[in-house]
Amino acid sequence: MNSPPIIFLITATLIMGGCSLVTDGENYTELRRPRFCSINNTIEHQTPDTLRVVSYNIKFAKKASLVGDLFLNHEDLCRADVIFLQEMDREGVESIARKLNYNYIYYPAVRHPLSNRDFGNAILTKWPIVYDQKLILPHHDPDDLQRVVVGAGLKIGPHLVMAYSIHMSIWLHPYQRKEQLETLFANMPSRFDAYIIGGDFNTYTKYNRKTVFEALTGAGFNLATSPIKWTYKHWYLLNKKSLVDYIFVKNLEPVGAGTVANRRASDHLPVWTDLKLIDQPTAKK
Repeated sequence: MNSPPIIFLITATLIMGGCSLVTDGENYTELRRPRFCSINNTIEHQTPDTLRVVSYNIKFAKKASLVGDLFLNHEDLCRADVIFLQEMDREGVESIARKLNYNYIYYPAVRHPLSNRDFGNAILTKWPIVYDQKLILPHHDPDDLQRVVVGAGLKIGPHLVMAYSIHMSIWLHPYQRKEQLETLFANMPSRFDAYIIGGDFNTYTKYNRKTVFEALTGAGFNLATSPIKWTYKHWYLLNKKSLVDYIFVKNLEPVGAGTVANRRASDHLPVWTDLKLIDQPTAKK
């Protein structure tokens, strides 16, 4: 089970910070709506030797207006091929995608009571999106809010890559995390050549980290961001550095990873990895 002192600290400090558990949010329980996207698949790019993938939790999308410029101007982010975003609303996703001129797919999970705005995951990419997917995960938060995984099937030259943006709750027991990941594994379409899962796993305890890592490695995934030591800190955790954001891959070779030391837009750091495309398969129909 979770370490009681840490969980009690998180609970108490979230409440002190105005994040008390609430019950008046709205879950979006339909699989195909609300759905927001902008997809221009006529843009052609030369197939790269490596993909740069970035994951970024932007706290309640409050400072999303800063993120587009950060991606345009930072040397570690300006080459991003795929961007996973969490805690986003529609306006934030659209503003970033418009500034970068990227395709995007966004499914909000809920109308969140703390912000009174949509709250969910998005995927932005300069590559064609040929398929998209929303998965509702089992086990709601204590305030009865659901979490979802957003998937995008990407055509990168001759490769078909399935990418997933995930955001797990803090409040899950380890077995619930395992069941959420098993739900994702069971719904992955088999026609893709490679798979990427990135996002905020909220792994504040060693038990939760162990559960997440065992489930993903058991399903054939490798941690692409293994060099990274921490991605999150906040005053209500006494500024303790925590590692909660990861990118896992299957049938791709990690060749580098890092974070961007910029906390102007969020209490999380952007996480990036470079992935080598393995062989040159013929894209499946």
